[in-house]
Amino acid sequence: MRLTKNSNISIAINLFAATTFLCGGILFLFWGFDYFKSELGVKKYAGLASIFGGICFLVFSVFLFLKRKKRFHDLLFTASISVFLYLMIEMIFYLSICYKDYKTLKQFDAFSYPATIYDSIRGFRWQKGTHRTIKIIKGEIITDNSFTPNNKGYHCNRDFFEHKKDTSSKRIIIFGDSFTGGEFTKEVWADKTQELLNSTHQKIELYPFALSAIGVMNWHSIFFKELIPNYDFDAVMLAVFQDDLYRGFSVIHSNTQYGSFKRFDAIPAKTEVLSLPKIVDIKTPDEINSIITQTKNGEYPKKITRRFFAKPTLYFLELFLRLPGKFLIQKSSSKQEIISENYFSKRYGAQKFHQLKDIINWCHAHHKKLILCAMPQREELINYNTKKLYPKSAQDLKNLSQFYHLNFINGFDAFKGLSEKQIQQHWLHYDGHWNQKGSDRFAVFISKYISGGAKAGSSFSN
Repeated sequence: MRLTKNSNISIAINLFAATTFLCGGILFLFWGFDYFKSELGVKKYAGLASIFGGICFLVFSVFLFLKRKKRFHDLLFTASISVFLYLMIEMIFYLSICYKDYKTLKQFDAFSYPATIYDSIRGFRWQKGTHRTIKIIKGEIITDNSFTPNNKGYHCNRDFFEHKKDTSSKRIIIFGDSFTGGEFTKEVWADKTQELLNSTHQKIELYPFALSAIGVMNWHSIFFKELIPNYDFDAVMLAVFQDDLYRGFSVIHSNTQYGSFKRFDAIPAKTEVLSLPKIVDIKTPDEINSIITQTKNGEYPKKITRRFFAKPTLYFLELFLRLPGKFLIQKSSSKQEIISENYFSKRYGAQKFHQLKDIINWCHAHHKKLILCAMPQREELINYNTKKLYPKSAQDLKNLSQFYHLNFINGFDAFKGLSEKQIQQHWLHYDGHWNQKGSDRFAVFISKYISGGAKAGSSFSN
């Protein structure tokens, strides 16, 4: 018996279908706009697909509410059931993430006040004074570190001087992110490297112009607006972590209560920065001491303070959209990619690649040595050491250095020969950054490179 023979059933089907497509349209738009803001390609595509689907669903639902014809009700019933089941699948994944986060998220990050302030050139700068930063995950103190920025607001135990005191010395400017200027180590690797160079009486200065979370857009601004107009230097090193060349202009700003973070497509106005949402707590020294004491006694956090709703997710759609990409990657893996400027422009994005090329061209034109250093990511490093898989991030940087005739350092080699267990001992627990032990090991490796003793590439003295 056909469903459309009963008019009540037909009306019910129509209303069910219209309501299903209406709900689907709203959810797709809600999820889609959030996904579209992502810097990751597959998430952007998922966002676009979701927005397009949401608009279609809304239009179709309005049509169904207004036009209650009996034609195609069997097909409509099947389609609406399919959409309903899909939405249920997405909601199951979404609610599972909500529940998982609500039950297991026990992370707490805090800076002591005053912390950072917005800077239109760098993105942000550390304010004067001693800063304390803590990270607690699942009741374990991951980091508890204090440091004092130097005279120029960078995490370095040496002050920076615009002009060399000794004109015969060589000065290397290092651009990097949290691995180079991170607040989680007492001594950044550039300082340790400097100590090693000084111990062998080498007249080389290292100035780390590095801040957490920044990338190529911040480096470009610092390079042309702070470095070139003010400093003497002989070489530049870009200490590139996985996605540094893909990052927008990173900003961290804090007030007396919390710190905010966002990446922009262009340098933002200060008014845009002041309205950013909270990502980290700002606490007084006494409050931090109390939290650390409670954690050591197993009393913190007593409860998880988190809203139940997790970040919007399109898990099933994203998984579906990744399948063609995986197929194409497997199909093209045997083909040799043609390395060209167009290749890099597509890879990093036209704007970011243009800014990177500005730095490269300036260094070439002014005969300044430019070194690209691939900073090790833990999972890639484990595969490099245990499965002999050359790190993709290092290969990308190597291709770039070969195309533009730059010096290249594979920073993964600093940990070559270590087992997975040994690698883990050089990284923070539950966190993607290395610990002091890892930072110091890398410093030894770089010091050998600079002094000409490493096989990682051309030494600074060449």
